[in-house]
Amino acid sequence: MPSPRRANPQRPLKCHPSCPAPNGEAISSSNKLRSKISSKPEHWVAARKLSKQVSSDDVIFCTGEDGIPVVAVCGQLPDRPKIVVHFHNIDLPRGRLALKRFGLADKIDVFMVNARPQTNFLRSYLAIPESRILVLLEHTDTQFLTPGPVSEKAANGC
Repeated sequence: MPSPRRANPQRPLKCHPSCPAPNGEAISSSNKLRSKISSKPEHWVAARKLSKQVSSDDVIFCTGEDGIPVVAVCGQLPDRPKIVVHFHNIDLPRGRLALKRFGLADKIDVFMVNARPQTNFLRSYLAIPESRILVLLEHTDTQFLTPGPVSEKAANGC
């Protein structure tokens, strides 16, 4: 099911009161427009604020695709920080658009992914060398999560 914002693009974006822009800063139309490609308007405001505080002596680690605003804004600084992003589903349509539209291939120093197909995608779509991709495989902890006996309810398809 599409998100309400995608279901009706004509409806104006309204920020939820529980996540106001940092320090009450106004959310510009530019932030709203960019958030249609990636993330939330508040993340774009926070990225601009962060960009005034970082330099090449810093390293920024983004834990997911919601870090795209940080990469797009901080990655274009003349004295930019090193940037590492852990991508989970960057090969989806909005992720592909963000990668190209914001020129992320040239702004991210290390691409972290959790599966080999994501590596293959980055190498083929952006021509990222394997040396800039860190594969951190996720797995199920079988020592903690082990299958138990099938319940009668599950066996009957309920």
